[in-house]
Amino acid sequence: MPIIEMFVPAGVLDADTKAKLHRNVGRQVLEVEGGTGAPLEQAITWMFISELDGGAWSVGGEPVTADRQARFLTRITVPVGSMNDERRIEIARRVHHEIVAAVGHDPGPINNMCLISEIPTGGWSGGGIVVGWVDIMRMLGLEERVFRFPAAATAEAMGLTSG
Repeated sequence: MPIIEMFVPAGVLDADTKAKLHRNVGRQVLEVEGGTGAPLEQAITWMFISELDGGAWSVGGEPVTADRQARFLTRITVPVGSMNDERRIEIARRVHHEIVAAVGHDPGPINNMCLISEIPTGGWSGGGIVVGWVDIMRMLGLEERVFRFPAAATAEAMGLTSG
């Protein structure tokens, strides 16, 4: 159940490139999270591409505009428990790959950043109901994947341990 926010300078992406990013970045993140691509999973994979003009974004005090170096900031938000170090690395790799494929060049590491945030259990809701990763996996019929990574820290963060 990722929420994906991508920030780019206004004018960098045309409609086809945005459509490609929407289709591919969401799919990649969902796959890394353990999704199968089922319609319900896709329905809870949200992505926003925000195009910001030079007055809304700066780097080092200089406005970020389409006529300068293209920059991308992608923020991935997921429920705690759906990530481990391996999955974070894989999401960063796949998001980078999809941006490069969509725009036709590699903007470089300081111009293409990906932030991955995990929302603690009790901090995610839908339809007025607070849910956690375990609840989401149950809703999707994927409960058997909940215990895919046995890391103690993940279990503790999900409230599955008593210590």
